[in-house]
Amino acid sequence: MNRYDQWLSLPPVSIHQWRQADGEAMVWHYAKQNAFGQPAVFNLFYAGDNHAVGEFPVLYWMAGVWQRYLPHPAYPLRWIGLLLMLLGSWAFGWMALKINRHQLLAALCGSLLANAPILAYYSPDFLPDAPAFWGIMLMLACLLQAERSQKPRWLVLAALLAILAVSLKLSLAILPVALVLSWVLGRWQHRWPIHSLWNSRWPPLILSGSTLAICGVPGVGNGMLFTGCGTTTPDKPSHLYPQSLSP
Repeated sequence: MNRYDQWLSLPPVSIHQWRQADGEAMVWHYAKQNAFGQPAVFNLFYAGDNHAVGEFPVLYWMAGVWQRYLPHPAYPLRWIGLLLMLLGSWAFGWMALKINRHQLLAALCGSLLANAPILAYYSPDFLPDAPAFWGIMLMLACLLQAERSQKPRWLVLAALLAILAVSLKLSLAILPVALVLSWVLGRWQHRWPIHSLWNSRWPPLILSGSTLAICGVPGVGNGMLFTGCGTTTPDKPSHLYPQSLSP
């Protein structure tokens, strides 16, 4: 996390710069025109249409709204990623605290995760991968709290976070699917107490609603890749226009 004071003010740079620039371009267009269902980039090389296809663009939309009403910082998408990293690492440390009941170990777990090089690099970035991972961490914390409190509202919140994470990065569905399969197996083998939240009507209802929501989210069916017309490609790098991204 060293030199974040400089990193947070940088335009798209370094690895996957072309893809980062696409993300910032969508932020710029959302700041100009608040049309959530019409993400757009600057590339007109293909059909003259700059509308893009990709993952669920909620982070770009949030950054665009931020940029529309607040002139600073220059790249709010980095700050949104940093906030999610702090929340996700705190959630991981909180889970360690509740499981091990050791404050120092919990603080160490959260700090180690936040300072993992790949997460520290990609979290305050223009890509959705790290934010999706932190969404999974928050989902796990909500599931643990649902187990502790036996209240369905935490299960609902966990499902919403899982929907968000999977919509941002389809491959992160691995853990939610594994947890669902574990719950199904436990219920089939009658491992849950009769009056447990996991043996109630809430899990199947929430699971059905989450599945329908994920299948209906734009971008999930595209494999989280920019495959539509109007997106930049590695041989058409967009590093020439970061200076023009300010609204």
